[in-house]
Amino acid sequence: MTDLLDYLAAVEAHANPDWKAEAERVIDLLAATRQHFTTDDVWQRLGHVSTHEPRAMGALMKRAANRGVIRATDGWATSTRPECHGRPIRVWRSACL
Repeated sequence: MTDLLDYLAAVEAHANPDWKAEAERVIDLLAATRQHFTTDDVWQRLGHVSTHEPRAMGALMKRAANRGVIRATDGWATSTRPECHGRPIRVWRSACL
């Protein structure tokens, strides 16, 4: 587990701080308004801010789970983002609703 946490910390540290703040805002908004969502839903609502380290999204989702905002489910969805090539992505559940 430490290797995963070290990896998540490293990719998060290299992500654009403005992007991280906006992504956290979107995660919190989705958790307040939707029972279930994926990172595709977060990406879709991110607006104009970007990062060169998109892998940091996983770290932000883990942080939101640690904050008690969301919970991982056993469910998976197929990503619709072209750069993800149809890979499976976790379905998250709001802990706020």
